[in-house]
Amino acid sequence: MNKKVCCALVAVAFAVAGCAGSAYDVAKKHEALRNYDGADAGVVIASAGSFKGSGFTSSSVTFRRRGTEDLLSFSYSPKQDWYPGKDVPDFETSMTSGVVFVKRLPPGEYEFQSTDGYKLHGGNGYHCWKPVPSVATFTVSPGEVIYLGRYVTTSSTKTCVTLYISNEQETDMSVAKARSPIPVNEVHSYAPAAEQRL
Repeated sequence: MNKKVCCALVAVAFAVAGCAGSAYDVAKKHEALRNYDGADAGVVIASAGSFKGSGFTSSSVTFRRRGTEDLLSFSYSPKQDWYPGKDVPDFETSMTSGVVFVKRLPPGEYEFQSTDGYKLHGGNGYHCWKPVPSVATFTVSPGEVIYLGRYVTTSSTKTCVTLYISNEQETDMSVAKARSPIPVNEVHSYAPAAEQRL
């Protein structure tokens, strides 16, 4: 799924939640955090995926920088026999698959905002969106490397998203280090000690 489609899905999510904003407005909210290259950046590693058989053609989790409208999403669109998704999995088990993200972000406080998924059913598309309480918050400091955890979605109905957050730091960090130079070896983890279900 390309950036335009992803932004359009996020726009639908905001409309469902009662938050006004065109696809262009929502895209602007992502732009400030999409390619941040300031010298004061911190590095954030997280992974996102979905349960096999969930029917999602794409799914994501979205964070917001506190005090701003800037948004950050980690999304997964798996390649499937019937759908040309864009992502080749970085991790795959008998039940799940997903990708690992390495992002440079400006310093600040961030909070978890929502999770969503899109799936096709009988030739129709369904968008499932759910706001999430701030169970996951994190602070980005200059030069610091932080790990947020693994976010895996599933759905049992056309309108409900269930999210599992777990700590897969060793596996995800090995993928991240192979993909991108990580400035320091010490990693501050914000992943939960035990799996959370939301």
